[in-house]
Amino acid sequence: MQKNRFTLTFLLVAIALWLPTTVRSSINREFILPIDGKRRIIRPSQFSATILDALDCSKLKIVDRLNLEGRFFVGSPQIDPNTGKIAVAVVLNECVETQQSAIFVIDRSSTTLLQIPGSRSLSNPNMTYALRSIAGLQYLNGNLLVINVDASGTQSLLAFTPSGKYAGCIELEKGEGRSLCPEL
Repeated sequence: MQKNRFTLTFLLVAIALWLPTTVRSSINREFILPIDGKRRIIRPSQFSATILDALDCSKLKIVDRLNLEGRFFVGSPQIDPNTGKIAVAVVLNECVETQQSAIFVIDRSSTTLLQIPGSRSLSNPNMTYALRSIAGLQYLNGNLLVINVDASGTQSLLAFTPSGKYAGCIELEKGEGRSLCPEL
């Protein structure tokens, strides 16, 4: 029964990730998004986050926290057809075959960082643990699904509720690295 539910979930996610979106992009350096009936240009540098247990690329070591600004987008933004919210995947840092990425949700009046929980509490709304390489985003019934991968082949599926709260994670593929699901 558990295996059948996992297989069904995986198939639904795979199908959902291939659905088209109505957003135009320019080589992942900017997006032109329809917000409130107007075209708005969004650039990765408009997004920033404080990453806990971050890899500091200048020192090649893990630091307690690091303030990072978006470098480029990954894939296409996804629009929730029910609310009009737009999810974007942003690479904040990249070195040693490792990306540190985050998901942001844009609505009419604000931009929200989706927080990835971890071993320490997140004391402010601009703080999170990083995702690695984001391979896909898709809204399904108002919930946002995120595929997270690393260079070793490990893959996980994270889910967020319509309100943007972390709902859970399942490991899809075990590579040589550790699990990409948050350590709670």
